[in-house]
Amino acid sequence: MEEIRTFFEDRRVSDYFFEEYIHPKKDIRIIMIGNEIIGAVERRPRLKNNSGYRGVGVKVIGQCDITEDMKTDAIEISRTIRSDFCGIDFVVDENGRHYLLECNISPQFVSFERVSGINVAGKLMEYILKKIRTS
Repeated sequence: MEEIRTFFEDRRVSDYFFEEYIHPKKDIRIIMIGNEIIGAVERRPRLKNNSGYRGVGVKVIGQCDITEDMKTDAIEISRTIRSDFCGIDFVVDENGRHYLLECNISPQFVSFERVSGINVAGKLMEYILKKIRTS
């Protein structure tokens, strides 16, 4: 509560949107290139406290399978934002329902590559070169 009070000392509460906290069972990152799913990894949230910076980060822990519904939603999100390359993050609750957390149009993928064995940079270059050749 003290952190919340301090945070809002110089901010207006009305500028923020609050939602009920969901106890996530999983945090999943899906990498998309050209509206196609390249792969998915599970991540674990972790608290950061470095030199006065406090925040939440994630650690990639392994490849994971995703449901057909999540695949459908990821493709629809990618098409909706018209992104050639993005990372779509979902959380999954204890009942197996998934929720969109965020969509990154410039996602980090070094840990994704290490854990999945998928060469994201190579696939992205192939996609770009194909797009150049066909335009």
